[in-house]
Amino acid sequence: MLWILTALSIAGVILNVKKKRLGFAFWIFSNAAWAIINFKSGMIEQGALFVVYFALAIWGLVSWKATESIP
Repeated sequence: MLWILTALSIAGVILNVKKKRLGFAFWIFSNAAWAIINFKSGMIEQGALFVVYFALAIWGLVSWKATESIP
């Protein structure tokens, strides 16, 4: 499971580098999962960090949608 989440996180970065909005969806899912894993493991600070990353990924997705032009 952890390796799958790691792969999804890296895939999100690669997709964003290639200017694909799908990268934010990967980050939303993987950051939520990392937050849950960290909270359950007692790593509250790191869990909180992933909650912030989760929120930033949502913000990025919404901001990116708002700036796209409609053909």
